[in-house]
Amino acid sequence: IQPGPAAVGFDRILLRPQPVDGLDWVRSSYRSVRGPIVSRWSRRAGVFSWDVMIPTGTTATAFVPARSLEEITEGRGTPVPAVRAPGVRDARMDGASAILELGSGSYHFVSRPRGR
Repeated sequence: IQPGPAAVGFDRILLRPQPVDGLDWVRSSYRSVRGPIVSRWSRRAGVFSWDVMIPTGTTATAFVPARSLEEITEGRGTPVPAVRAPGVRDARMDGASAILELGSGSYHFVSRPRGR
């Protein structure tokens, strides 16, 4: 959890999980002046699950470990492709990560990272 480039009071947020061997989950939060920012991820059997909460009035750039955009879903219950999920404003691949531009809200992403 970091402020984005040119952020003022965490109005732009960078979320970039760093899954490494031997680390199967992380829970983190930060109380910004705009509200709590939350990032919780886990890995199990080659599946990466990530819960994110972005405060009202802010936007975030989230780096989701993934093989392709098409393999990322968002939501619980009946997940949808992340690229069509409400609040996801833009999506593109960059190496082993999908870069998602998010509006404020709560998200639940599921993906299959490369090499897992």
